[in-house]
Amino acid sequence: MAAMTDFVFQLLIIFMLISTLATESNSHMMDINLPTASIKTEITSNVVVSVTSDLKYAVNGEEIIKDQLIAKLKTVMPTTNPPTIQLAIDENAPHKVFVELVDIISVQNKDLGWKIGVQTKEPAK
Repeated sequence: MAAMTDFVFQLLIIFMLISTLATESNSHMMDINLPTASIKTEITSNVVVSVTSDLKYAVNGEEIIKDQLIAKLKTVMPTTNPPTIQLAIDENAPHKVFVELVDIISVQNKDLGWKIGVQTKEPAK
């Protein structure tokens, strides 16, 4: 039984040495040319839909009525490469305002392809 254990340990040492030598030598490795990525940045201006705590709606600072929101967004949003609509909702506004805006913008107008972002901090001035 001791001879079998010695034999297994010798095999283990041989496999460890061979695997170490195989990873260190570059003769068996293939040269692979990986594709390079190019970053294409598009400068777009965001459209900001804001709601105050007393439920006053505004698009890019221009106050509107909630019922006019989609009509105003259709006039403000460019048809090619539309920017993200940023939702800036006051923290004291009811949560249902956020849900209604997401429903109006994304669900009811899904064919327009508008994207929604949420502002978590007030933008620096």
